[in-house]
Amino acid sequence: MSIGKVVRHFEAIGKVPVDINDVLALVREICPDEKIRVRGVDIDPGRLKGNCYRYKIPPQTGSSLMPVQCSLIVYSTRMSTFEQRLVCCKELVHIVNPDPIVTRTSAEVVHLAERVTKKIILKPGQTTSNDIQVFLDHLAVWHAVAILVPFGIREELLAAKSIDQINLDAVAEALEIPRDYVKTALGPSWALMRETILAYN
Repeated sequence: MSIGKVVRHFEAIGKVPVDINDVLALVREICPDEKIRVRGVDIDPGRLKGNCYRYKIPPQTGSSLMPVQCSLIVYSTRMSTFEQRLVCCKELVHIVNPDPIVTRTSAEVVHLAERVTKKIILKPGQTTSNDIQVFLDHLAVWHAVAILVPFGIREELLAAKSIDQINLDAVAEALEIPRDYVKTALGPSWALMRETILAYN
């Protein structure tokens, strides 16, 4: 199942705020052979907002079992609740569309955690570097927004009022995501961005 299908799943439900536990449950259903854990850590979000570490647990010696693929999502508990939701959803996107850093052993996760101290969510309109991981991380943010802002809700809001008349703070409270991302999701270019996301089948 693709991110496009995940987006459609929550659009069909049409309930907000989208429960991150429901997103986690769906990702576990999509990736049944993967062990997924989510953990909040007390760390400065200026150093680390969130990351998805992937590694394999080798089978015991002499076992015929295959290695177990694991994903550990970590996020800073010092962020606002809304930012935590967006970060967790963004990292779950990485599991469905596997582009996070992959490691061979759980010991390497510790090493990676020490190296990856600038893994941050980019603000709307912020430029990215040429680094492919930064680009993929930025893209995953918008996939997460598509999950957390069901398109039907957006259409209902815009059918009733123009974007200039909408109370963005109230909508952000209802959706439980940061205000800047609400503004982008209600903007004129979002429909095309959503169609691009849905094309990942």
